[in-house]
Amino acid sequence: MRIVVNDHLGHAPQVQLSRALASRGHDVLHLYSSDAQSPKADLRRRPEDPPNLAVEGLSLGARPSASFFGQRFQEARFSRIVARRVLEFRPDIAIACNNPLDVQRGVQTACQRAGIPFVSWLQDFQSVLLDQSIEGRSALLNIAAGSYYHALEQRLLQRSDAVIPIADDLLAILAESWNVYDRQCMVVRNWAPLDSVMPSSKDNAWSRTQGFAERRVALYVGTLGPMENPMALVGLAERLRSESDALVVVVAEGEGAGLVAREAQSRALDNLRVLPFQPYEIYSDILASADVLLGLVDAKAGVLFVPSKVTSYLCAGRPVVLSAPWQNLAAQSIRDSGGGRVVAPDDHAAFGDATLAYLNDASLRRETGALARAYAERTYDISSIADRFERLCERLTAGPRRRREPQLSAAAQ
Repeated sequence: MRIVVNDHLGHAPQVQLSRALASRGHDVLHLYSSDAQSPKADLRRRPEDPPNLAVEGLSLGARPSASFFGQRFQEARFSRIVARRVLEFRPDIAIACNNPLDVQRGVQTACQRAGIPFVSWLQDFQSVLLDQSIEGRSALLNIAAGSYYHALEQRLLQRSDAVIPIADDLLAILAESWNVYDRQCMVVRNWAPLDSVMPSSKDNAWSRTQGFAERRVALYVGTLGPMENPMALVGLAERLRSESDALVVVVAEGEGAGLVAREAQSRALDNLRVLPFQPYEIYSDILASADVLLGLVDAKAGVLFVPSKVTSYLCAGRPVVLSAPWQNLAAQSIRDSGGGRVVAPDDHAAFGDATLAYLNDASLRRETGALARAYAERTYDISSIADRFERLCERLTAGPRRRREPQLSAAAQ
């Protein structure tokens, strides 16, 4: 079977899936955006990779636009680049993940015109993320853009041959609010590659280079987008100011990271460090440099946004402090694993208390980190995950289609 896995962000679980499917004899083309500002997996070709796997980064060849409509125009252009490459490969099925909606529309349309089954791997509701990104702008933009992109996302999900949500909780939301029903969906919870992120020594080459090996470190790694509150990290640094050997380290890029860096400078927070994204091949060492790992989910996100970084955190065997709504899937994973503590969003005092509890107790850190890793080993089996994707691909290429053909307003067409 010829399979395209189109993951816009270039994340580790998606490329691990592509490698697993290729190892089973399928011809797999893995596509990602080399322009997307996000921590990337190890996307280089490995010596053990089979010849039937190709991993390609695609680029628009232009600087990202700062304006809302400029971004939408660039995404529409980029969709044509992705669609053209997909059609050149002539796949039997295409799986698309993390695409902005204008990219997803272009790729889905091209696949359906060519008779290629199309699967939407639903990590986030992109229209909800877009709502957050334009919050505070003009009321007209919020109403017009919000309505258009919610209708577009509904249409794209309904017209997918299958939808892969990452949580069971999303099934009811898809049915009640998006008219996408269970028979169209296959839930696959997020995971992280166990062989790429492993517990290791805090005293490693990266931590020594950064001066972290002898410090107590609370570490945040990943994007700081509209569903995460970067000021929680600033507040934590304020709380730890009197702890002479404690650091809050943020490995991120973009607007949220810039805000944290500016606040650190303006408040003279010498214990708050902001670093750019680091190479994936040293990801284990980066996470191992931490005594406690930090995650954030805004109160407004509820179950709609699940930070994938938490799966890597659990693999790393370090305790996790997560600020998130109690019903969020990442919060459920922390509770199920025993690998950390969950505090309410915007409760900066509880966030600081939980972090300090781990920073001050080495025995508690070891016990909690061991529980985190044990949970990951029980849950993140790539062979079982690949089995499910393979069966889905076989069904969609051999059996009747299940997608709906909605009748929506002309604005969403």
